[in-house]
Amino acid sequence: MIGFITYESEVTRNNDGLSISVDYSLKLYSDQKIVTENLVIDEHGNTAPFDLPAYDEADLLQEKKITYVIPDADQTTCCHRDEHPHNLEEELEFQEKSTKWLEDVFITNEWIAAFNELATFLPIPELEPPLENEESISEEPAIDEEMEPPY
Repeated sequence: MIGFITYESEVTRNNDGLSISVDYSLKLYSDQKIVTENLVIDEHGNTAPFDLPAYDEADLLQEKKITYVIPDADQTTCCHRDEHPHNLEEELEFQEKSTKWLEDVFITNEWIAAFNELATFLPIPELEPPLENEESISEEPAIDEEMEPPY
């Protein structure tokens, strides 16, 4: 079995529209398909075909959910909009904020634990020792004393 870990996210907002947390669903699938989708490539709504991974919920093996509470300094009322043309300034601010949220959540104990738990279901090949006639890799790289430094 080959497994694929992916995630989905949903921003939670307060009554004023301010982003306060992100709910992440980490999902382990047994299969992945590649589909061609037309994606918007500019602010005018023009599209181009892209090959993207797609997952069928019937292939879902495990799911872990975590919530990332957004620090006050990283909250925003900006959001991603599907309609075009975008408010470019707002879209760029949302992209910047949501990228930071993802970078921050990647290093949390909750994300790491959830990811590692899903990864235990993935097949990991066993390492084999080198054959007797193969040289092992030394811990220190060999240095050629006669080499000239690069200029």
